Amino acid sequence: MGYSHSTVHDLPQLKGATSRITSPGAEMKQTPAIKPHHTMRGHTERVGGVAHLPDRRRTITCSYDGSIRLWDMERGIQIGDEWQDDSNKTPVLSIALPPNGETVVSGSSNGIVRLWDAETRKVIARWKGHTSCVWSVCWSADGERVMSGSWDANTGKLRSTIKHEDAVRSLAWISDQKKLISGSWDGSIRIFDTATWQGIVVLKGHTDLVYSESLSLFQNDRLLASASSDKTVRLWNLDTNLPVSPPLLHQERVISATISADGKRLVTGCCDKNTYI
Repeated sequence: MGYSHSTVHDLPQLKGATSRITSPGAEMKQTPAIKPHHTMRGHTERVGGVAHLPDRRRTITCSYDGSIRLWDMERGIQIGDEWQDDSNKTPVLSIALPPNGETVVSGSSNGIVRLWDAETRKVIARWKGHTSCVWSVCWSADGERVMSGSWDANTGKLRSTIKHEDAVRSLAWISDQKKLISGSWDGSIRIFDTATWQGIVVLKGHTDLVYSESLSLFQNDRLLASASSDKTVRLWNLDTNLPVSPPLLHQERVISATISADGKRLVTGCCDKNTYI
C-alpha cells in the first residue's frame, strides 16, 4: 500500500484471477482477486478519503491536491468540476457523510472543517478551531453532530474538545451516541462520554500509531477492532474495556481494519502489500 496513489478504483464483486488474501501468520495462498471495475483518474495527489452516497451509484473523494470530486460509479467518470474552496489548494485529508447523504463534511491540513451541500457542491459553513491537520471527521447517527472537535452541524457551534498527546487519527461514534471512541498517534484509544465529554477509559496495548481507518465496531458495538503501526490488530471488549484475545500479528504496519457486514470476518490492510481476512 503506497502513499502516492491519486487514482480511485471501483471494486465490484469477486471475480476470477488471483490475489494474496489470507490470514496473518498463515501460509500465503492464492484466492479470488477483486479486480477494478473502473479506474477513475483526476486527482493529482494522494487520495485522503472516500465516501459513498446512499444511492450507491455515486462516490465522493478528497485528496491532498486540495480538491473534492464526485464520481459516477456505473460509468467510471467524474461528475461536474472538482469542488474547491481554497485558492491555496490546501490538502483535504478527510471526509464523511451523514446518514441522509445530503451534506459532506471535510477536514483540511490547515485545521478548517467545511460543510458542503452534496447536490450544489457549494460550501455551507466553515468551522475554525483546530490549529493543525484535521485527520478524521465523523457524524453522529442522527446527523446532528460532526466530530472533529464536536461541532454542532446545525449551528456550527463548537460543542467540546477532546485531547490526546498526539494527532487524533481515527474516530468512531457508538450508535446510541452516548460514547465516542478516538484513536491517536500517541498509541492510545480513548472512550469519551458524549454527555459530558469526559474521558471514561483509555484502552492501552498498542505501542505505536493508531491509523485513520483503523477503528471498526461490530456485534452491536460491543467489540472494537483497532489497527496500528506496531504491526498488530487488537480486538477489544467494550463491556469490560479489555482485550478479547492476544493481538493479531502482521509483518508490517497495519493501516486499516474493517468488519464484514455479518460480523464474522475481520479484514485488515497491511503495508506488506497484502490484505488479510
